[in-house]
Amino acid sequence: MTGENRFDQTSFTARPGQQVRLVFNNTDDMQHNVVVIQRGSLPTMEKTLITMMADPTAQDRGFVPETPLVLFSTPLVNARQSTTLEFTAPTEPGEYPFICTFPGHWITMRGVLRVE
Repeated sequence: MTGENRFDQTSFTARPGQQVRLVFNNTDDMQHNVVVIQRGSLPTMEKTLITMMADPTAQDRGFVPETPLVLFSTPLVNARQSTTLEFTAPTEPGEYPFICTFPGHWITMRGVLRVE
């Protein structure tokens, strides 16, 4: 959604170990990414992202922190462009958050991958 820092789809479901193909169309006027993280790790990831905002090399990594909490991620996607993220869903059932890790965007730009 343009200018709102929100994903238009905030949840999707996959079976454990299923091949997932996520197409991310950035219809906004700024860069965004999609980062799938470990279940239950959102509070820790938020602290990591706040710390990362002071890291001068963060943009070089597409604002994706170097942490095992990150399961899958896209690069930063420029305005009006798209990318495809293909991965194998985790084998453990649960809710795996996905967020945009561009500075400040994770506050509203988030969703959940449900593995069931």
